[in-house]
Amino acid sequence: MKLGLMLNAVDPLIGGVLIMGHRGTGKSTAVRGLAELLPKIKFISGCAYRCDSDGSLCAECQRRADSGEQLKRETASVAVVDLPLGATEDLELALALGQTAIASFWDDVAGTFVDVAEEHGRGIATPRGLADNAVPSANSVGADVLLRLALLTGDDGLADRARSILRAVAPALDRSPSAFGRMLCAADRALGEPIDVVVAAGAGGDGRALRAAAARPYQPDLVIASVGDGDAHAAWPLFAGKTAREGRGTAYACRGTSCDAPTGDPEELERQVRSLNASR
Repeated sequence: MKLGLMLNAVDPLIGGVLIMGHRGTGKSTAVRGLAELLPKIKFISGCAYRCDSDGSLCAECQRRADSGEQLKRETASVAVVDLPLGATEDLELALALGQTAIASFWDDVAGTFVDVAEEHGRGIATPRGLADNAVPSANSVGADVLLRLALLTGDDGLADRARSILRAVAPALDRSPSAFGRMLCAADRALGEPIDVVVAAGAGGDGRALRAAAARPYQPDLVIASVGDGDAHAAWPLFAGKTAREGRGTAYACRGTSCDAPTGDPEELERQVRSLNASR
């Protein structure tokens, strides 16, 4: 991880590095630490894109320059951007990708995903990846993602497909559990009650502290999602009726159809999530 971050700092053309790991293992801390070590950047004051003062300009900065404005320069540390969780575009993209995977790779006879898309033609014996190796199998990831999407959207058909995958692999899970690490995670999610936290962001966008509080306790099956006024996914069953109270960010911690009292206090939300974990 350290080498990957350093190489990207030296040569941004590498295109980035994907860091994966369990919560609390220092991923964000490492990125923020690197940002503090990087030299400060120069950019044009007031530019939302932080145009390089000696490089090409965005349309707005070019317009300002063409109008005769003397563009002022300033310096600042490299920013670390936190992307919001549960944005409408992200959820709709995830759902669209899931539906595309079903349309292209689902086999009704096998009851699982297969490795060859329908459009490319399938033979008598179509290969399908079930066992997990260094990279999880498509079916284990698919089962887990379909269960998450089913919770978010209320579409029971997605959960039915996930359970179909688990039924197909169940005998092998019992014989060789060590070969199905990610699949066991999906089975754990399917067998337990769904646990989720929905954060309704207030007018001040104060949902970040609540999301961070919800993620602190160890709860491997927890789904954290956000919703704001006017979001298209606000009508999805999981988000229905969950709004910001008095304009402040409000969190709803739920197990199945039972929810704790809505709260805007990060410490109280963390306590609620820990309680859900302990009651399992």
